[in-house]
Amino acid sequence: MQMNGKCLHLAIFIDSLQARGNYFFSKNFIAQQLDITDTALRSSIKRLVKKKRIIRLKKGTYLIVPIEYRNIGAPPPEWFIDHLMKEYRAKYYVGLLTAASLHGAAHQQPQIYQIITDKPLRSVKIGRARIVFYFKKDFKNLATTKMKTSTGYMYISSPELTAFDLVKYLKQSGHINHVTTILAELGEELDSEKLSEVAAQFSQACIQRTGYILEKVGFSNKTHTLLKFIHELSPRYYPLRPDKKWDLKDKNKNWCLYVNEQLEPDL
Repeated sequence: MQMNGKCLHLAIFIDSLQARGNYFFSKNFIAQQLDITDTALRSSIKRLVKKKRIIRLKKGTYLIVPIEYRNIGAPPPEWFIDHLMKEYRAKYYVGLLTAASLHGAAHQQPQIYQIITDKPLRSVKIGRARIVFYFKKDFKNLATTKMKTSTGYMYISSPELTAFDLVKYLKQSGHINHVTTILAELGEELDSEKLSEVAAQFSQACIQRTGYILEKVGFSNKTHTLLKFIHELSPRYYPLRPDKKWDLKDKNKNWCLYVNEQLEPDL
């Protein structure tokens, strides 16, 4: 079916944006650039969405879909996540299993794209990607880095921040043995000094669990400064797995943990 003149006009304009490396546009911007009525513009946008030429990111904001991604509905989230978070006016970083995968711990590809943000946000689906947001109140001095993408950059947790977050958000990261498997793969990327620096932003329970798991998967050489940091805090005992009963006799004195789960990484 041939597009009408107005839609063709919009399609050509979108082609020109993509040719200049611009993949995002707002309805208001298009309205300012083209001699088109609001009714005709809405109709044209609807047609191009149906043809999978564009996809809505947020109300009034759209992403141009290159031809190689039309079968899956949208480019990968790396292309648009920074732009999307700016639309939400939220601080963020790519974290948890998604960050671990990007750092090379890709034992099992995550089914969702996990974002830590300073605003409570509902999950969204863009193309085939389901993006899930997890709220974190304190965003000061976080160990994040900029990762270059095809359309700019995005923020991602450092390997050290990723490790602690996986343990802190244990339920969202999968069962404890899944996290153990990921930490076994992530361990080579960790720096012992940075671990103890990042640890200051987490609870003692989280620090002790993370250190114990890393030691159990063979990275005691990365945890010595973390262990020193822990014992300077006069730590109390916590269960390794917080959602399971524990026996006071099953102790690990180094990390001050009640060991109520035998770790079995899937390697």
